[in-house]
Amino acid sequence: MNYFYLKFILTNILFSLTACALILRFRGGNKEHTLWELVLYSLGLGPMVTVTLLYYLLIIVPQHPPAFYQLIVILLFSSAALLGIGGFREMGRQTRRQFNRILQQFKASGIQSRLKDITYWALIATLFLSVFYIYIGTVRHNRLEGHDALIYGNFGKLYLHQRKIEYSNVMLPADNGFMFQGSPKPAFSLLLTWEQLVNTETINKSPYFDTYFRSISGYYGILILLVAFLWLYRKNRWLALIGNLMMFTAFGFFKIMIDLHLDSFRIYFLTLAWIWLAYALKNNQRFSFVMFSLFSGFAAFAHLIGLVAAAICGLVYLLYMEGTFKKRSCRSLLFLLIVILCGGLHYVLEAFYGSVAGFLSYF
Repeated sequence: MNYFYLKFILTNILFSLTACALILRFRGGNKEHTLWELVLYSLGLGPMVTVTLLYYLLIIVPQHPPAFYQLIVILLFSSAALLGIGGFREMGRQTRRQFNRILQQFKASGIQSRLKDITYWALIATLFLSVFYIYIGTVRHNRLEGHDALIYGNFGKLYLHQRKIEYSNVMLPADNGFMFQGSPKPAFSLLLTWEQLVNTETINKSPYFDTYFRSISGYYGILILLVAFLWLYRKNRWLALIGNLMMFTAFGFFKIMIDLHLDSFRIYFLTLAWIWLAYALKNNQRFSFVMFSLFSGFAAFAHLIGLVAAAICGLVYLLYMEGTFKKRSCRSLLFLLIVILCGGLHYVLEAFYGSVAGFLSYF
């Protein structure tokens, strides 16, 4: 489990905060979004950007030792952290200001108001501690099961074994006779590949060899709850509490949290793509447009439904954005380019070279 915490902190926290620092560094004069909103949205980017980089590395420079891919990914994020140093400074400044503002408001309020605030945040803490407790229990004790989860996991092992991603129209069975014909999208599977690249535990020999991979479903489920809480809180804070409680206790959502599947992973990026589409149409700013394009591309990389949603969202943006024909055309082409770079390339390669060969030979 110690390696799980290391991988979780590195990928989900440090890499995500690096992505947030870059976003803060390059958002320019756009101050419509609060720090905590951008941090929350960025917490899902660390794992996705990691597997996107790994995807390109396995295509461009295949069949290198695991340490090579680890080093390249860490160097790229380190370079991004240096580039976004101004964003880290802004995070620190805004965090201090927000903390001081909350402290001053609390001191200035009356006893009755303080008791209400303490009660409310105690209930919120209880809810999310319960969610976190179930999350940790799921990660420690649940195992992958079911067709889709096992297929994605097996392809993650395939990418690790080959250390390359192949596209082919020919399906060749392994020496042991195993063959799977299909084309699961690589993003979710590559999370297991990334875990195994930085793992010293022998694959299939330790009960914790795939702990990080199993943690993804619950992690993105928690992020979805937090995004819902943010938007409901802007309307009414008690609505946010009730809304989160109803979401978490609903059978469908709770099943997503504990099933160790990719549903919460893909739904998170779909949700963020729609949020940034609304922002892009509302303020017609470059920053919102780029964020909308990025999350649409990542949604496409996560699942075929994400590609369909990206196409629909792109069409909606083209039809309803304000601007001249030239601006609409340029934005449409840029949207298409970003979507392809952030995940759509997989579909282009499949169209020309065939689906990923479904044979496994590492058993």
